[in-house]
Amino acid sequence: MRYIVFDRDGTLIRYKPYLHKPDDVILTEGSREIVSSFLDKGYLLFLHTNQSGIGRGYYKMEDVIDCNNKMIKLLDINTKIFQQICIAGDYPPEKNSYRKPSTRFGEEIITKYKIQSDELIYIGDNTSDMETAFRLNCKAYGINFNNKEQLLNKKNIAEKFNYKVYESLSEIENDIIKNDI
Repeated sequence: MRYIVFDRDGTLIRYKPYLHKPDDVILTEGSREIVSSFLDKGYLLFLHTNQSGIGRGYYKMEDVIDCNNKMIKLLDINTKIFQQICIAGDYPPEKNSYRKPSTRFGEEIITKYKIQSDELIYIGDNTSDMETAFRLNCKAYGINFNNKEQLLNKKNIAEKFNYKVYESLSEIENDIIKNDI
């Protein structure tokens, strides 16, 4: 059994700074397919998203929840998708924060599901996603979608954390499934 923590912005949905309007939610290429495939294979999925716009006063927690609900509707999967959703709205990070690269949410998953850290996988588009996984001693995959302005530098991530950065979610899916055989 695998447990996968997805980042939201730039991973499952297109990145838009301080996204808070559901009408602006657009799925990334392959997000529906990877989520559906992992659910079909019995993986448990989680969502962990940093939302500093809440702490900065740009929007409210309800706006983030509305955007999450729009993403779930667009994924169009007729089953519960995420076991838990963690929205880290504090900025600057408070003591004992959930804000990535904090390991708090990952530690809670490991404890609740009584799993080993190497059974947990983080998938995200930012160094904070990779650093969270590294601190938890779990696996991680970076996604870059071949963007001109890269959030994840493949060489730096490989050197610093020994994680791979891919340009499509299907490449990540294939690598995870291949390594589970």
